[in-house]
Amino acid sequence: STQSTWGLCGMLTITDYVKMLLHFRDEPDGMREFWGRPIRTWYQQRAMKTGRQYDLLISCNAEDSLLTALNLLHQHHIHRLPALHEHNLLHVICRPSILAFFAANHSLDSKLFSFSIFDLKIGTFGRIYTGTPSTPLHTLLDTCVTHQVSALPIINEEGVLVDVFSRYDVMNIASECEHNLNSTITDLNATYPTTKLQVCSKEDCLGAVLRHMMRSGTQQLICLNTGRQVEGLVSVGDIFNFFISFAGQDKGP
Repeated sequence: STQSTWGLCGMLTITDYVKMLLHFRDEPDGMREFWGRPIRTWYQQRAMKTGRQYDLLISCNAEDSLLTALNLLHQHHIHRLPALHEHNLLHVICRPSILAFFAANHSLDSKLFSFSIFDLKIGTFGRIYTGTPSTPLHTLLDTCVTHQVSALPIINEEGVLVDVFSRYDVMNIASECEHNLNSTITDLNATYPTTKLQVCSKEDCLGAVLRHMMRSGTQQLICLNTGRQVEGLVSVGDIFNFFISFAGQDKGP
């Protein structure tokens, strides 16, 4: 948009930032050109490399229902959705904010919330992508992007959880990302403060998991067994996918 006709023309997300980091890492001049190139240039280079043009900006109207917004987030595999009124940006909707609204306005003591997340088939169990304390940062980022996962449990030689790497952590360690993508989790923990691991059991009920997410502000919980080995992962997106499916069943054929 020009200065006289401001308007929303696109969104730059954490995933875009990660993809740019990985892209410029493979360039001859590397990260020295990272800050100097316009966003448009990077998109053009990516289009030439992948054969894909710009992704269509997905948005909703301010009058749309929350279920419509959730369906758009789900169908297009996006984490944020602009809400527009006559082409003006009013708000950016994200799943954690909807979850907070839901938890504040609905009782979590009904029968549905008493079932375990494993019984409700909420989350990913079995094959979980992980890293180790010695895994390079660029490998962790590439795994997140390639497999479209938001977090990677970091495990030791016995398979015990020792840390978690989240795609959202990138903004907290941006300086390290832009200078040394060969850093490991061990290197980062020596420089940046570690946070409390947010974990649960696959036997925890849905209500307890929701309360845990609201209390901690996390977007995913790592499911551990009694030996603190990783059994699964449940995210805000998993919970909303369940609610969308549940709402669809209520509508019937």
